[in-house]
Amino acid sequence: MTELRIFLWWVFVAFTIICLAFCIEAHVRYRTKRGIDDDQGFDSRYEYFGQPVYDQRGKVYGYELLLRAFDSQNHRWYLPTDVIDFPLSRMVYAVSEIDPYITSTIKVLALNMTVNQISDFRAEYFFKWAQGMVGDRCLSVELNAVDICRARSLQRQRMRIVLKRLDHARI
Repeated sequence: MTELRIFLWWVFVAFTIICLAFCIEAHVRYRTKRGIDDDQGFDSRYEYFGQPVYDQRGKVYGYELLLRAFDSQNHRWYLPTDVIDFPLSRMVYAVSEIDPYITSTIKVLALNMTVNQISDFRAEYFFKWAQGMVGDRCLSVELNAVDICRARSLQRQRMRIVLKRLDHARI
């Protein structure tokens, strides 16, 4: 009977070590994964553009960052239909390139984001950083309803957690 206990103990220890190794490997792989701007030449294909948002009087109220894809055949930019893995690093670059004069004169900066971007482990840090960039201005986050419906339930849950933690007075 003691031999069976010892055998089961070692099976438990081996199983625990294997599970821990898989968890560590998954954690490292997730933290170091490359986004589509680093992979497969997508860097020159996608770009963020700023578009002014006007109030009822025709004055510029804010700016909206819009993601566009380049069609090399027609040589024009268009709204991408299925950009799932577009990383936050490209959005950080786009926000950091905004002229400080623009951010001081607007009331709101609108960001079109995907569910993957918001469920990214860096999203909370991104929102804090973006709030620092726009100062006391309001930050608006726009999501596509189709993107939310297509997202996996774990992504939607992670997105809800991140959105609940935001400073809702400024975002």
